[in-house]
Amino acid sequence: MPNDPDVFFATPFDGEGEYDQYRLAGDTVVWEHVCPRTFASGAALVQQRQLWSLTDFSAANGLATAQSKLREFLEARAPERPKRPADVIGNAVHVMKVLTGEADDDATVDDGKDPAAKALGAKGGAARAKAMSPERRSEIAKAAAAKRWGR
Repeated sequence: MPNDPDVFFATPFDGEGEYDQYRLAGDTVVWEHVCPRTFASGAALVQQRQLWSLTDFSAANGLATAQSKLREFLEARAPERPKRPADVIGNAVHVMKVLTGEADDDATVDDGKDPAAKALGAKGGAARAKAMSPERRSEIAKAAAAKRWGR
């Protein structure tokens, strides 16, 4: 399988070691078929199958797995951005503190919650959903919908 850092998804094609790969080339998604060790030099034969722009690839049907892998790939490459207050007044106060030198612009905003509790809470919801049967999840969702919309 590929070791190219721009390849975000590869799938086996047959038992001969051939595979299809999707890679990002600038703003273009490239679908290629790879036949390893085809030439006497040991180089692979790479056949280009199709090109998409990022928006066309996201809208294409039947490529759900590759699309989710592309989202993960792009999120992993995205630079970390500092958190800023969501409300207008809190943001204005933050800007004033940055301008007067009281705060750094890259400092994260404290939301008043314990980071350990937030991490544990994020795990708890997923663990609860995993332990629950699909029927029970459906019952809970129906009850919530009835409560919300049944006025």
